[in-house]
Amino acid sequence: MDLLDIIGGAKDLQQGMQDAKDQLQKEQSLLATLNPTQKRVMQEFFKPGFGIEQKKGCFGGKTEIKTMSASEYIDLVRNTVNSMNVKKKALGKLGIDEDQVTEIQPVEFQAFKHTKDSAYKQGCSNFFEVTWLFFSANQLYAYSVVVDMLSNSLKERTEEYFYKDVTNFSSSTESTEKTEAVTEIKKGGCGKADQTIYSHKKTMLEVAEFKIVVPGDAFRCAMEATDEIEKRIQGMKQKLREKKS
Repeated sequence: MDLLDIIGGAKDLQQGMQDAKDQLQKEQSLLATLNPTQKRVMQEFFKPGFGIEQKKGCFGGKTEIKTMSASEYIDLVRNTVNSMNVKKKALGKLGIDEDQVTEIQPVEFQAFKHTKDSAYKQGCSNFFEVTWLFFSANQLYAYSVVVDMLSNSLKERTEEYFYKDVTNFSSSTESTEKTEAVTEIKKGGCGKADQTIYSHKKTMLEVAEFKIVVPGDAFRCAMEATDEIEKRIQGMKQKLREKKS
């Protein structure tokens, strides 16, 4: 190896270090826009080590990368949603009192919402949707909110339908391909920084959806395909048939 090769290698190393520094600054700038829960979700679940400078050292001086399991993430999402009191929010947004909508018991759907823009890992998404349906003597009221665990945004929707205008209720499940981020953390030992290796893999996912169909439009929401949910949907269909007969 001659001197030019050595100089070239040094320049490549220097450029690589600068690129890594620039990337770290970008990640840290993004993290600065997140609240503590969102920051934890990003750094421990979807992309462990994101925005963390890897320090070397012994006796506690080394950076340790924390990780969050899928079950821990799901618990965190549930706690976030429960703290919102979505049912009360839905009634307020729809402008109705609960004693006005007693035709049948209100129906709730909760599920991760998977879109082309959502992050994905181990069956989970950063989007979680909660839907409430309420039934009066003449109308159906629908409210949904999509919570983004990686931003401060909430996406809400409200709809009101007369039973006579509803074509049908339907549920469906389809397979979709998602790209899952895979993180491998190689322990560096004393005096060496841990190495975070990111890769991706394709995976097939079963996505369930509920739909209120009206002429020229439809109200769609994410749902979990369980026997109990299917039972509730069948009850809704029966009530619709009664109202339209």
